[in-house]
Amino acid sequence: MRRRTLARGRPLTAVALAVAVAGCGPVPEAGEDAPSGRPEPSGEPAQDAEYRDDFNGDGYADLAVLAPGSGAGGAVGAGRVVVLYGSVGGPDPGTRQVIDQGSAGVPGTPDARDGFGATAAAGDFDGDGCADIAVTSTWEDHAKPEDGALTVLWGGEAGLSGGTAVDGSVLPDHVEDLVSGDFDADGVRDLVAYRSGDGSVLLKGPFTREGGVAGKQPVALGSLDLQELVPGDLDGDGGTDLVVMSSFEEMGEPTAVLLSSPSGLNGADRSLAPATTGAIGDMNGDGYGDLVMREVPEGVIENLPGDPGTLKVFYGGPGGLSGKATAFTRDSGSVPGEGNDSAGFGFKLGAGDVDGDGFADVLAATGIEARGGEPIGDPGGVVVLKGGPDGLTTAGSSMVDQDSAGVPGQGEDGDGFGWAVRLADFDGDDRMDLAVGAPGENEGRGAVWTLRFTRNGAAATGAVGPDVLGVTGGEVKLGGAFAR
Repeated sequence: MRRRTLARGRPLTAVALAVAVAGCGPVPEAGEDAPSGRPEPSGEPAQDAEYRDDFNGDGYADLAVLAPGSGAGGAVGAGRVVVLYGSVGGPDPGTRQVIDQGSAGVPGTPDARDGFGATAAAGDFDGDGCADIAVTSTWEDHAKPEDGALTVLWGGEAGLSGGTAVDGSVLPDHVEDLVSGDFDADGVRDLVAYRSGDGSVLLKGPFTREGGVAGKQPVALGSLDLQELVPGDLDGDGGTDLVVMSSFEEMGEPTAVLLSSPSGLNGADRSLAPATTGAIGDMNGDGYGDLVMREVPEGVIENLPGDPGTLKVFYGGPGGLSGKATAFTRDSGSVPGEGNDSAGFGFKLGAGDVDGDGFADVLAATGIEARGGEPIGDPGGVVVLKGGPDGLTTAGSSMVDQDSAGVPGQGEDGDGFGWAVRLADFDGDDRMDLAVGAPGENEGRGAVWTLRFTRNGAAATGAVGPDVLGVTGGEVKLGGAFAR
């Protein structure tokens, strides 16, 4: 269910009407009940699942672009987060908001190499009806948590404003990644803060504006090198399950699946093959999330460069994932291109309903390789595979890149178009739109495109570089990551 403002002229259910009228409500004090614009925790599916990144409560998803290498306040690599607010035309650069640790109300100061915005996760963490963003500062002085090693930027009807440093006593000593979801199925957004070395924690919401959390739970995610954290509801219980992809030195480790429960995330099932990236969406419309992931070739991470890429789809059900997988490559059915054309099919994955038929589709970046954390090889592109009643299919698949009609720019080797992808309904038409990052564009300065999907394929709604967004200095590499 999506919120809608009354100006849209679309039917509203009773719950949606209540939220639309309420907008962003007052923030409850510690121990108080949740505000009227948000239901009490009930164990039912969290209602903010589809608009977890609507920071001003207007019913349009907003896009948060991370630029941890950007300069701020004269400090190289201090880091910034750039927010483009959604509108009927998609994310609007005219409403951009550039946030760093020198912004009003944001704790800390911009220091060289802090990396503010290294990772970020969005969700309504304080229960006021507007999404917030939790942002890490990778190299911040963790001995001084007031400086903002993990900062929550607060949403409101006017957009993001101010922030709070999360109490350092509940955090790992170094937060390497973040993911949000309702991991204890109580209807309130939580955060998982990942730290290799068995230091990961589940921070239970709601979060207070004094830096507190409702609870803390250690989570055994392993002492390995993280590849990706993938959240979604695999078993249909309304809670957020977590898929963890990791490696150790040159070898991929079995993919771990942790199911949610009222007490938090359950022990990991490690029966799936190693993988590097994934996404969860309901591809066959049965009400359960399905997992698509890119397998590690022969389980060896060092084999990824030059690997054409193989995707595996596991379908969800009442007990979680099925053990039987369906495989896809660039040579499958009517997938555009050929497997030997370029490496990296599935370099990055996203899942969501882009055509409005009720089935999640899969977007798979392709033509990208990485060396030293930077794109090399072909210009890159994004393949769209369609969901349907029988699951994911190659029928009607398509591809979009910088050489596609209506997409600004020209593809060049090393651009990395598809290095980062983000699916959300930026224009309020009840279809998922796509944000694509290419950090190698323009000799490593980077760029971001936003696209909507029509019957005739993908059409760009915008393309912006660091100068347009006001992000300069240091190693910007815009489009390297989005808040998720």
